[in-house]
Amino acid sequence: MKILCDVIVHNRQQPSANYKSAKSTLALGFHPPGGKPDSKLFVILFTAKSKAGTRYQLTDNLRQIFTRFVDEGKFTLSLKNPEIDLQVRCRDVTLLRNFLRAVNVALKGDVQEREKLRLSSLSVTPIAPQSRPVTKLSIARKSDYPSKGLPKTLTHLEILGLQKSRLDSQILYLKHLTHLNLSENAISKIPKPLGELCLVDLNLSGNVLGSDIGGCDFIWLEGHGVTKSLQNLDLSNNYLTHFPLGLTKLLNLCDLNLDNNRIKRIPFSVRNLQTLKSLSLESNELEALPGTLEMIYFDHINISNNNFPHHADEIQQHDFVFVPRISLLQIAARTVIKHKIPYAHPKSYPTLRNCTVPWIVADLLSETPVCSCGNICFDAKIYEICSLASLHYKCIISNADRSILADRVFCTRRCFDKRNS
Repeated sequence: MKILCDVIVHNRQQPSANYKSAKSTLALGFHPPGGKPDSKLFVILFTAKSKAGTRYQLTDNLRQIFTRFVDEGKFTLSLKNPEIDLQVRCRDVTLLRNFLRAVNVALKGDVQEREKLRLSSLSVTPIAPQSRPVTKLSIARKSDYPSKGLPKTLTHLEILGLQKSRLDSQILYLKHLTHLNLSENAISKIPKPLGELCLVDLNLSGNVLGSDIGGCDFIWLEGHGVTKSLQNLDLSNNYLTHFPLGLTKLLNLCDLNLDNNRIKRIPFSVRNLQTLKSLSLESNELEALPGTLEMIYFDHINISNNNFPHHADEIQQHDFVFVPRISLLQIAARTVIKHKIPYAHPKSYPTLRNCTVPWIVADLLSETPVCSCGNICFDAKIYEICSLASLHYKCIISNADRSILADRVFCTRRCFDKRNS
């Protein structure tokens, strides 16, 4: 029984030391072989530094097996002598579970069950390098495509400059994929199942998204996988005419690049991207930013080469439109915001599945404009280009001869009168 994995050998007598994981083969073996009553179970650890393998006895020497994170492909074997912990991480969760099952049977099963395992002797050899799973693949020419299809073990995939008009359907079955680069192709639509992958980094720059007459459907951004996992997204150099509303549902997005598109407006629901640290909107057609963008603290923001006015005196004059009645729904929504009552769609936060706020209302709350005072504003008039924007950032790139103006909504005349203060 052998598995390919990453292993950290942690010495409990030196807990503060700097330990690093190593690509390893972990094998099980009996000595004497055969699984007889007097046979002892060993685990053999093969690494680049220990090609002959290091043997650790498990029989009468196993302190504990930690399996709390086995669904994430992790477990720990804690030994009595020597006082070490073998912290194991394996990409194949099924193989890992079979390995742990074999350990359990070998230690606690009867003779017949132990013999059925057919574990090798201690003369076992590591898994050959050529049989190790492929995790990274870069395709820059059609001849680079694997003849047997894309390996299911891929975590990093690049398909660059092939002018492919559609996303390869094989990608949708790569369950371990975290980094995907499809830049410099001719993709106009993204299939919905892509949103189910737990991608961390996605590059779709240099395609033709948004060029179709019907636009581009971004419903894949609401998939169960990307909403929680996606951190870096590059949609630059496409044909987007609007800011995709699905982007505001990416709960852990840190870096967003929308350079060289045709975006004219950003939705007020951008306020949901509280983890966003870098935003690039260079060379679009923006005339103003939503006031809710002031609720995000950026490390870096680029808004150069847009259509912002040259002078602040181009701020449009507006008269406040008084809303005489406030509905019960508005009062309830403002209460939820004011008291920070947790609300979310159950797909995004399964732990809030039993939340008292219905998920339909949760979606409505996340998309509704918010006044600068924090009050949510249903059916409110949007006052376009009505004041200067006050962004929070460490670094900004913009045109010195342009004024950055904001679109806003107001819940009361008091907030309206304060807009330029």
